[in-house]
Amino acid sequence: MPHRPNENLATTLSPATRARLRGVLRRPEVQAAVRSASELGSRVWLVGGAIRDVLLARPVAEHDLAVSNDPDRMARALTAAGYGTTVLLSDQNPRVFRVAGTRDLDIAEIAGGTIDADLARRDFTVNAIACALPEGALIDRFGGIEDLAARRLRAVSEKNLLDDPVRVLRAARLMATHGLKPDRELTDASRRAASGLTAVAGESLHPTAFRVADHLPCTPDPCPKPRAETTNR
Repeated sequence: MPHRPNENLATTLSPATRARLRGVLRRPEVQAAVRSASELGSRVWLVGGAIRDVLLARPVAEHDLAVSNDPDRMARALTAAGYGTTVLLSDQNPRVFRVAGTRDLDIAEIAGGTIDADLARRDFTVNAIACALPEGALIDRFGGIEDLAARRLRAVSEKNLLDDPVRVLRAARLMATHGLKPDRELTDASRRAASGLTAVAGESLHPTAFRVADHLPCTPDPCPKPRAETTNR
């Protein structure tokens, strides 16, 4: 699968997709994050699900931001500007803060020191696309845009699945919600990684399992309770 080695991909998008992307980048909370990054001397990228859903013409209800440093200071600045309440989601590396407002912003410090290293640690190629702010240049090192066009779900690497087996459930969720089809490598890697779910803490596994179950199709009989509902409490 060819990778995109440059950051000039926005010009390859359709006019309708470019318009959707511009609309998200012009949202007040995103513009406020750009101003905050400038004041803090930080770089900031819109990443993950927001970019994926723009490219799929799906609604973008929340934003994931990757910043080069000081995610806590950016979150507090956005809270002070009235965009929501700052909540610490994770104090592990990378640190993640949520500004909970009309549209949530999750702000994470980039992992590995560069945006390329950060994207390389993500789960699937369709989630490993970044948009540099404020210029709007897209970064797609792993062919995620082509995978979205083909409705294909691929892992960035098998190691990333093995390191975090909950990503196997996230794959199932994306298949159910976004109509993506896993490639053979992801299917095989998911089988190998699934055994690691037994070692995942119940409080981490349980919410993800429910989000997957919410989108599973019903059988002709009433939908059975998902197995995770009883076994992972």
